[in-house]
Amino acid sequence: MKLTVLIDNNTYIDEYYIGEPALSYYIEDENERLLFDAGYSDAFIRNAQAMNIDLIHKSIPVHEVGVGLKIEIE
Repeated sequence: MKLTVLIDNNTYIDEYYIGEPALSYYIEDENERLLFDAGYSDAFIRNAQAMNIDLIHKSIPVHEVGVGLKIEIE
């Protein structure tokens, strides 16, 4: 299993990701992809794009608060 933090209230000097007082995880386990998002903006989407993570075609939201995410499940 791999857990990637897409957003939280920390930013790092050497990595140029957006931070906000929110939490968003992208969880990968074999063929399963889950998105847990408790944020209030689209910053997690922009961070995922910067990390080359495709949220639209490969993930299932398990908790979504805020802007929402249109999901296509193949």
